[in-house]
Amino acid sequence: AALAICGFPPFNGFISEFLIYSGLFWGMENSPLIHLLTLLFSVFGLVVIGGLAMLCFTKAFGAVFLGLVAILPLLTQAVTGTQALTIGGTSILITVAVALDMAKQIDSQVIVREYEGA
Repeated sequence: AALAICGFPPFNGFISEFLIYSGLFWGMENSPLIHLLTLLFSVFGLVVIGGLAMLCFTKAFGAVFLGLVAILPLLTQAVTGTQALTIGGTSILITVAVALDMAKQIDSQVIVREYEGA
């Protein structure tokens, strides 16, 4: 549904936006300057609205993903029936972020040493 609202092909939102854009571009042919400017601003407005819709749905997807990561330990405790696993979802995110940052720093140190050695 989010892809259709954002106007991605082959969903219904794409067809309606395609018809609007083609009508606006068709109207630009042989039109006076004031009409041309109005049509250009209309196209620009539709582009901005489509981009904002895509960003909002991307943010909603990210929020759902983070919510799933946060409740993942609770789900595993409920499925396995063990209370030994008490790592929270935030702890998982922190651990992954620290591991990625450490890998990035190690990689940059290796590049610096290779550069100095050459």
